[in-house]
Amino acid sequence: MTPPSSTNPTPTWLSTRAMAAVLGVSPAALRALAHEGRVPFIRVSPRSTRFSPEAVIAALQAERGPQAALASSAPAAPPPPVEMTEPAGPTLPPSPWESPPSPWGPPGRRLRRTPPRS
Repeated sequence: MTPPSSTNPTPTWLSTRAMAAVLGVSPAALRALAHEGRVPFIRVSPRSTRFSPEAVIAALQAERGPQAALASSAPAAPPPPVEMTEPAGPTLPPSPWESPPSPWGPPGRRLRRTPPRS
């Protein structure tokens, strides 16, 4: 006799964090997609949401359309190299941290008051 799970596979439901890791996005981005209705989900409790990986991936692929599939199959050309040059124009004044030290101590230093003597 075969176990019932092998003949009747149950769908796998992933938490928001696990599904976001599968997709390579943040949990907040996945929650935003669910809120916009772009991916299917079920709400287990008021604070818990579950996602079916197959349904989510199918919904995102259907949303992208056939043109996106063609564009992703072609290798992307590398961006042209960027030459580093000196900035043109006036230079900025030196920052206050590059100025010589003050004879009164560092900026923001406060003197501690001592309690009055009795």
